[in-house]
Amino acid sequence: MGGGGAGTKAGRPLLRTIAHSSWFRIAEQGMQEYEVLSRGSGFVVRGDVSKSAFLLVSGHVAAPFRFPHYYPQGWLKFVEPKHVAQRFGRRGGGGGGGDVDFE
Repeated sequence: MGGGGAGTKAGRPLLRTIAHSSWFRIAEQGMQEYEVLSRGSGFVVRGDVSKSAFLLVSGHVAAPFRFPHYYPQGWLKFVEPKHVAQRFGRRGGGGGGGDVDFE
């Protein structure tokens, strides 16, 4: 068995940090545009398969409506997964940047 160093299954190296935000739009309630739901950071790590990667983000940022003990706002009970889009991007560093959206 390996020692868990970089490049092994046990020690998947971190590729970069990312900005992560969740946006919501409840069309049934007349919302025309997506609004910010929450923001946080995430990490890109290597997968087991060549050139695969995973985005690791906090659950309470990706889906705050699933954490009513963190977010007591009453309106949040109307938000469902179908109303949410995720945005990932990188900022600063002079190497360019950009956002990628997922619904």
